[in-house]
Amino acid sequence: MRYWIILSISLLSFSYTQAQVNFNVASAEVQEGESFCLDLTVEGFTEILSTQLRVIWDSTLLQFDTTINLGVESNGLVFASKVDELRFTWFANDFFAGETLDSGAVLFSVCFTSLKIGEVIVEIDENMVGNPLAPEISNLADGVLSDLTFEKGTVHIRTETEEETNTEEGTGTTEEETTDTEEENNTSTEEENNTTMEEENNTSTEEENNTTTEEENSTSTEEENNTAMEEENATDTPSGGSVESIDCQAVEISIERTICQGDNYEGYLESGDYKDTYTTAGGCDSIVNLTLVVMGRVMSEVNTSICPGGEAEGYTSKGSYIDVFTSSIGCDSIRILNLFILAEDDTDCSTTTSVIDLEEDPTFLVHPNPVQHEVQIQLNQGSFTAGTISLFNIHGQLQLSLPYTQKNLSIPTHQLPQGMYILSIEMAEATYVKQLLKL
Repeated sequence: MRYWIILSISLLSFSYTQAQVNFNVASAEVQEGESFCLDLTVEGFTEILSTQLRVIWDSTLLQFDTTINLGVESNGLVFASKVDELRFTWFANDFFAGETLDSGAVLFSVCFTSLKIGEVIVEIDENMVGNPLAPEISNLADGVLSDLTFEKGTVHIRTETEEETNTEEGTGTTEEETTDTEEENNTSTEEENNTTMEEENNTSTEEENNTTTEEENSTSTEEENNTAMEEENATDTPSGGSVESIDCQAVEISIERTICQGDNYEGYLESGDYKDTYTTAGGCDSIVNLTLVVMGRVMSEVNTSICPGGEAEGYTSKGSYIDVFTSSIGCDSIRILNLFILAEDDTDCSTTTSVIDLEEDPTFLVHPNPVQHEVQIQLNQGSFTAGTISLFNIHGQLQLSLPYTQKNLSIPTHQLPQGMYILSIEMAEATYVKQLLKL
């Protein structure tokens, strides 16, 4: 009977204040045909356990190339791209500490090639509420977070008009210099030839020779200057840019996801093992092995007795009551409470044991939560006394029980199925309870 009360009180009082995480996509100004990368930076990225998001853009203006600069260590990672989107799924390498990045740090960078002139928005798709591709971030303390903000990036693809104009102006200056050179050479040659004619008494033969020499020098000078101008123009003319090919490497990962009945993950609705292959723009395969657990709607019936003047879940009168609860992963559970009133002389009414929720009381520190392999229990304040530690599932069934004999204790949980559990620490003066999520 006492275990049913523990379960009900813990479910009713499980609440917390969530942290905020901000995502920012960088902006850029590029030329048509240019390859470039945009940084996706974060703020408030503290003790994060997992991240799922989708980056989208206009594929008529941008071509996806690759991703670089991954800023986090990974226990499971998926980069799956299409022509107009990039799916990013990541799990922390250390599930007991999560991953923390400095404010403004790069989570990863997305690389593109601009296709044509225009302006394009690169953003995280935040409007797909309830869709498994919608942003979903979880941290060590709060589970799945809902306080998320997103900053869009803008890419302005400009023309090469300014550069072409500068090239034409440079060519015009070269032509003027060539003309000046021709005139100077012609003048110099003419003066020299005239002087020679005067010194040799202006004979007709010398005039003919001077004329011939002048024409040859003028022609030679003009050809040399024209050749130099053509070489200079050919050097100044901008050559077409080339896109450097980027090597890629196929990856295969395994991930586990838990969803509520009626939801879907990547289109899957039922529990099972699934294998999907995604192909990147570079032609490499990313293979994802998915283990999916679908949490059904939990319906439980609880029989509870109280002493006269007492209460259970806020109810003080005999009767049956129906309550709906939502777990930290968003799944509903329905509880039917059958409440009975004991007689005043009943032995269970002779003594009273306090039930204290550890969400509001600092006597014990229980972490991590959610838990995967083992949970740590530490006496945070007060004097140590021996007691009993018990773990119940959502139906109130006892899963394990062991003596509490030291201030700090580890309880293995890897053998337990995924789901919600109630941790009970029974001491002489009171019973302490806390709700746990097993991943």
